[in-house]
Amino acid sequence: MRTCFNRKFLFSITTLLALSGTQSCDSNYDLSKDINTDINIGGCLYVPVGQTDTLTLSRIIELNDEIGIDENGNYCIDESGTISFNAPLVKTIIIDDISIAPTMVKVNAGESGSFIPIDYRINDDVEYDMHINSTIDIPEEVKELHSFEIIPIDTELNLQLDFTDKTTASKLTDVKINHFKIDFPDIIQFDNNNPNFDNSTNTLTLNTPIDATALNKVKLHILGIKNLPKIINNTINLIDVIHCKGNISATAKNATGDELSSMQIMTSFVVPNIEIKKITGKINPEIKVDAQDIIFNDLPELLKDKDTKIELNRLYSKISIENPSGIPFITNLNFKAFDEIGNSINQEVDASFNIAKAIDYTTPVTSQFILTNNDDIVVPEGFTKVVNPELTQIIETVPHSVKISPTVTIDQNQEHFYELGVEKSTSAEYKVRIPFDFGINSQIAYVESFNNIQKDISDIIDLIEEIQLDLDIQNMLPLDLVINVTPFDIAGNKMTDRVHIDSNIKIAGFNQSAKIESKIVNIKEIVPGALTEVDRLEINIKGKSSMDRITLNPSQYVLISLKAKLPKGITIN
Repeated sequence: MRTCFNRKFLFSITTLLALSGTQSCDSNYDLSKDINTDINIGGCLYVPVGQTDTLTLSRIIELNDEIGIDENGNYCIDESGTISFNAPLVKTIIIDDISIAPTMVKVNAGESGSFIPIDYRINDDVEYDMHINSTIDIPEEVKELHSFEIIPIDTELNLQLDFTDKTTASKLTDVKINHFKIDFPDIIQFDNNNPNFDNSTNTLTLNTPIDATALNKVKLHILGIKNLPKIINNTINLIDVIHCKGNISATAKNATGDELSSMQIMTSFVVPNIEIKKITGKINPEIKVDAQDIIFNDLPELLKDKDTKIELNRLYSKISIENPSGIPFITNLNFKAFDEIGNSINQEVDASFNIAKAIDYTTPVTSQFILTNNDDIVVPEGFTKVVNPELTQIIETVPHSVKISPTVTIDQNQEHFYELGVEKSTSAEYKVRIPFDFGINSQIAYVESFNNIQKDISDIIDLIEEIQLDLDIQNMLPLDLVINVTPFDIAGNKMTDRVHIDSNIKIAGFNQSAKIESKIVNIKEIVPGALTEVDRLEINIKGKSSMDRITLNPSQYVLISLKAKLPKGITIN
């Protein structure tokens, strides 16, 4: 506690009393003339003595980075900060084995064992399946995979005739595939740029000549993969078929049946590795959130006193959280208060906020909230009001710090979209405002000390046994005041058993009237000579609200005038 004492005042008052010792013991001594009239407490509070003066709250509560004035002209505490949210990188998904190895199917073109070269007309219907059997590794954060986006990729459907004797192919002319239908599974989504492809049935129909001596390629463009099966043990087993059915015709010139009997059609489907970076489904990344400490360093002493208890009528905080990801989540903020030595005080309070997901991969959404204890507060447009009546319990005893510990729960009731292979980070901006708007059970305590009194008045204090102070007080604060003074000796021991000072001096708070109250304070020795041992006076002021609502502002004040009386005069040896 910062403490100082205007020694000039003490010297003046005691000297005046000593010089007036020849008058009657019940004479009143007006201290309003020709003396220094200020007691300096703590370097910031000047209590008027003698000549009437004003003690405004602005002398006690100084404006600083934490204490300000709100839009209504009342004191308030303002704090702001940032809470960081970080979603870890979720690995990209690679589909690397969707390609189908060459499938060989026999074509009925000739009989083995026939070695006489003749001309043949080949016309055969074929029907067969090609099988897709792919295992896709899925990151553990991905719980459901509904669809995903890929960069369109070029694929090839390859057709080629094959013979045991490779020269046989050169003996074929007019080779065609007729009404050759290839039914692709629904999981593969193609573009619609191929006139021979029916996107409604995912079917490619070919009626075209082919080169019997070469690989015949049909270009196809895959846009995406859809209708995936469920994830089991962090994998997706992609099992499906490509059904092929059609006619093959050709003319063989000067070929033997034995040569043609080995005729086969080879079909393959070549798909490059597919890298998946944008997905929809249900994703549960472990979003890491940093705790945040709000430190109240510059609060006035009357708020920091251990006996101060506050019941706030209004407390609110603006909270804005930008979400760049397609994952909606619920963030819970736990508020926990601590005193100066790190002990937990007051009641813990929690508040939850539903954070909306981004509109798309490039358009984040900012969710804005007003967290308050008072449902009557009107919030700005675009803000959601979150009411917790217990919010004021965090600062019932004004803390040195408040720790904000966030936790995040992913909202699994909505479909998510997410970009893989990219770290996501965002932040919550908060601005806390605590107006000095107190309820009926609020109590403010303030303690000051006058030190080194023994040194200041050692020359004449042994001449005085008793002092009576007459006070006229006009209290314009909306607080009922109770003042107590405790004497201490140089060893720091209380002297209430040796020096009596009237206790529980009560002053009514302002309530639509500026009433002046007169009070008498008696200071006298219980043990002879005890006043000479007084080294420190501790002044304990408690202000209590007697109304449902009070506000504090810099213009509120207390007016004091003081006169002193020596009921027993002074003793000069």
